[in-house]
Amino acid sequence: MSFNTGKKILVTGAGGFVGRALIATLTEQNSAVSRWPSADPAFNFANADAKTHTQWVRVLEGIDVVVHLAAHVHQPTLDDLNLPMRVNRDGTLQLAAAAIAAGVKRFLFVSTAKVFGEGETGPYTTTSSPAPQDAYATSKWEAELGLRDLTANSTMELVIVRPPLVYGLGAGANFARLKQLAALPLPLPIGDIRNRRDMIGIDNLVDLLTLCIHSPDAVAGTWLCSDGTAYSLADVISILRRARSKSSLIFSVPGDWVVGASKHLLGMAVTRRLFGNFEVNIEQTRTQLHWSPPYSMLSILQNRIQQ
Repeated sequence: MSFNTGKKILVTGAGGFVGRALIATLTEQNSAVSRWPSADPAFNFANADAKTHTQWVRVLEGIDVVVHLAAHVHQPTLDDLNLPMRVNRDGTLQLAAAAIAAGVKRFLFVSTAKVFGEGETGPYTTTSSPAPQDAYATSKWEAELGLRDLTANSTMELVIVRPPLVYGLGAGANFARLKQLAALPLPLPIGDIRNRRDMIGIDNLVDLLTLCIHSPDAVAGTWLCSDGTAYSLADVISILRRARSKSSLIFSVPGDWVVGASKHLLGMAVTRRLFGNFEVNIEQTRTQLHWSPPYSMLSILQNRIQQ
């Protein structure tokens, strides 16, 4: 996918996993792209106020599209339980207000499919009712609501993308744990696990975000995305090992035994992430944006290993 539109694009969270990949792609496309100056305390999303709003307006002048990736994704500490709300909701709305004041044409907000919940009631569609279960997902959902209100009477276009878990060799959190599991030189008794979990590879997500930066069809949409196929735990472990030219080393025992042992050893939350379902329906994104994920999990992982 290639665009040469002369748009000036500002990416927040440019130093993160998704941000680095998006910046690289936009640079390859010769887009005029800027990185949000997060090292400056004046641009700290956790402490946005009237003074920083004025500073942000100056930075955003001349920008056509803001891609807002910056977020607090970890569990809040007991010392600051409000941090996800201050960063993900309040900071986002301050940024969007500054973007409107600066004349930015489009605001692309990367939210999360976790606004729907934890997968118990999927597959999710764009009409599924939000039911966020943790501070991160709740703050993202409230940011979405605030952005819709804020942009309703403005000329700035709003585009929202809700990805599920984003994977790639540089990914952290849950996918990093799967990589650690796959790296064990041991056979794993997970062949009988048939869960269905949607994810999206970093290259597929960047492809969609690039489309949403430029396409007029993306305006006012809330877009779900994935690789277009749901993976079982055995699928992911097998592909991770194949990407490194290793044998899958997967065998089967009754799945109930494995899940029960996991609950006992790892706890319910980890077990749900490993063995639970989480599906999103991307048909609307396919048909209305004319987009399909171009890369398989194996090709993404092999490509990243070779880079």
